[in-house]
Amino acid sequence: LSIETGRNINVTCVVHQLTEGTIRWIHQGEDDITQELNYNTPGKDVSVLTRKGNPTISTFILYDVIKSDSGEYSCTAGTSKPATVNVHVIEEDVTSLLYGGDIANLMVPLISLFIAASILLLLASIRAFFELRKRARELPK
Repeated sequence: LSIETGRNINVTCVVHQLTEGTIRWIHQGEDDITQELNYNTPGKDVSVLTRKGNPTISTFILYDVIKSDSGEYSCTAGTSKPATVNVHVIEEDVTSLLYGGDIANLMVPLISLFIAASILLLLASIRAFFELRKRARELPK
């Protein structure tokens, strides 16, 4: 999972037949420091919402991510094997590059391209007109 700095991470874990304990969220950063995450995590704005039942559903939200939030996030339930997701926080807003974050910068080149294409189409049409006219004059009467 790749996400830009300043965005939110929202991960949901579904556990069927939770037999013991609760669901815990663990972050192992790229610096190999492991930390349990909950609403008391220092320096982080974290929400963990858990609905117990069958299945038990736990949602982890980390707000306003920064580069050091990159790493592996795990959902652990009792003695079960954890479910993990790798998160890569990137500093460049790739969505603005893909979807035109600053569309004003694209308007002049797009308009220029449209005008050039229109001129080429007009010239091709004029040339075709004169070619047809020349052929019509060459036909026997």
